[in-house]
Amino acid sequence: MTAFDVILEAVIAALERQPRITAEILDEDIDVAAMAEVVTECITVQLGDSDPDRAGILGAPIDWTSQLVVSCYARVDSRGARGPGRASRQLQARVYRRLMEDITLGGLVHDVLPPALSHNSDQLDTRVGSCVAIYPIRHRTSAGSLEA
Repeated sequence: MTAFDVILEAVIAALERQPRITAEILDEDIDVAAMAEVVTECITVQLGDSDPDRAGILGAPIDWTSQLVVSCYARVDSRGARGPGRASRQLQARVYRRLMEDITLGGLVHDVLPPALSHNSDQLDTRVGSCVAIYPIRHRTSAGSLEA
């Protein structure tokens, strides 16, 4: 298993820890377009680009900055009575709080940095809003390997 797979598993485990971030769908591969009408929240966790530190010494461990992409989707009507903010941003705020509780993911990574955020209130021409966070994660693999 690669270090990247281990990081994804650790993030999903952190979000599933009780109390779980959402009682609904949370996974790496989700077809949001096929999200059933009864589903009010959905979180996808994926890795984006991973860039090695090019200043490393030949034969030394490799330091990486990888992008953790956490997409939070919520139906507009899922928040019930009108409250502050969009449901997708509120869901992303819960994810952010959980990930900032342990920025090393139990010592697995050097750190999880605060994310860049993007918002879309008209996802897939439905009443589903989205808030996407891209967290830079700094971590290390051994020389010549992508293994954890």
